[in-house]
Amino acid sequence: MADNTEKRTQNINSSVVSTHQRSTIFVKRSQCADLYEKVLNRVQKAQVILCKGEPAPARPEKYNSKCNKNKITRMARISGLYAASFNKLEQQGVYIPFVGTAAYASNVVRWNVTEVISILDIITNQTRGTSWPERPISFPSPYFIIFNELKKLIPHFNDLVNLVFAGNYLVFMEIFPIVDFTIRYIDRHGNPKTPSEIKKLKTCLDDFVDWWREQVQSFSEVKEFMKSYKEDVFQVDRRGYIREGIALCLVGDSLIGSRDKILRNEQLFTLEEYMWEKIVDGEKLKGVFDNAFIKELIPNASLIIHPTDMQFSYELDDEVDDDFILNFPVITFGDLRSIADKETRFPYTQKVVEKFHQLYTSSETKPKIQAPLNRMIQDAGSF
Repeated sequence: MADNTEKRTQNINSSVVSTHQRSTIFVKRSQCADLYEKVLNRVQKAQVILCKGEPAPARPEKYNSKCNKNKITRMARISGLYAASFNKLEQQGVYIPFVGTAAYASNVVRWNVTEVISILDIITNQTRGTSWPERPISFPSPYFIIFNELKKLIPHFNDLVNLVFAGNYLVFMEIFPIVDFTIRYIDRHGNPKTPSEIKKLKTCLDDFVDWWREQVQSFSEVKEFMKSYKEDVFQVDRRGYIREGIALCLVGDSLIGSRDKILRNEQLFTLEEYMWEKIVDGEKLKGVFDNAFIKELIPNASLIIHPTDMQFSYELDDEVDDDFILNFPVITFGDLRSIADKETRFPYTQKVVEKFHQLYTSSETKPKIQAPLNRMIQDAGSF
């Protein structure tokens, strides 16, 4: 027991309570521990995809249309779970705009990947013709790229598709369990208002995150993806920003907690390390971001690039007011690496959270921002 306690202590970062404080937490653990398994069971069911009867690996070596389409279905489910969680928190009197924004962001990624998968299907099956999309394909967000010849780039785009799937999945596996636990805690103990009540929730959250860090390593897709890292441990809320953000939302600083804390963890740590760094550094992947590379590979390639904007709707083709679209900043043509640059990407995503907050807190636009969330919830099904 002493050895296990020491290992747990070593794994906790500076934002989590000290060893001395933990002795008190473990005494109180029985107050929250029965919620752990409920969160685990829900996540286990929600994250599963089936490919020939087995969960698909995070990065299959070969293009597999069925696995990819099942992952798209899971993306829709993830959006729905975020949307349902946002609504539930609202009913509890807790406003966390990041969670609502995450539903929309995951939904936009679903649009982009769906179009790319359809293109890969057409090329792979050599059935290019009337099925070819009328719009340029959107991949990777936030740029549209269309070529008159794509076969030579299939391995590049396939790797990129798998990394985007992984990024969406890993963010979910980190953030959703913490949000779900918070909801269950509030259902039981009520919305914490006083400093002592908030402190009790934070204590239970700290201990839950410590426990979840160990549990999440056992998921097959997490293990498969982490094999490509020297440090084979998936980091969960490594700086405590998710918990700090939730605490700020509880005291009314919802925009700061969402934009400057929870989003910071997602963009500057989880997605930066597990998706964007691998995209930029990957030998195959870098070609997708380099016009010169593509021209060398396909001399006759005709490249058309348009900015992909954040759109707050359920489907890309839904008609929305201009106020429901947030333009991505224009960058130099050919400098596609800039979309992976956190100095460009993070400020933009902060504006996305701000835009969601603006639309949701306005009595005029709130119904229009709520309606797509309700449609997303249907995609979550019984999960």
